[in-house]
Amino acid sequence: MHRVKEIISEQYDIVPAKFQVIENVRFVYGCRCGEKPVTTALAPFILPKTQVTASFLATIAVQKFEDALPLYRQAKIFKNRFGVPFSDTTLSNWMIKASEKLKPFKQRLKERLLEQYLSQKAKAKNKDRS
Repeated sequence: MHRVKEIISEQYDIVPAKFQVIENVRFVYGCRCGEKPVTTALAPFILPKTQVTASFLATIAVQKFEDALPLYRQAKIFKNRFGVPFSDTTLSNWMIKASEKLKPFKQRLKERLLEQYLSQKAKAKNKDRS
């Protein structure tokens, strides 16, 4: 027998959330001659000296601002469902630090919107004069 045609059907599926630990390995190299050891560079973190990834920050922010899920309830969910004990204070501090990282983006966005508004206003004014 030979294939006559292919029929494709689609199904929607969702992959449940899961926590994973990402290990960032750094090496320290030393010389037997007694010179100071050299440590390899650390990969860049969105929030230095924290355990949070950009993806996790985005999840927290979406759940807080889009889904209206308070940080204390998120902390409770992370602990009960995943066994990861973050406090709501930790989540709050991460959100504050993340918002500080976004300030330049927010300022530039504000400037661009103002430029567009003023440009449209000037065009409308010139059109009225015509």
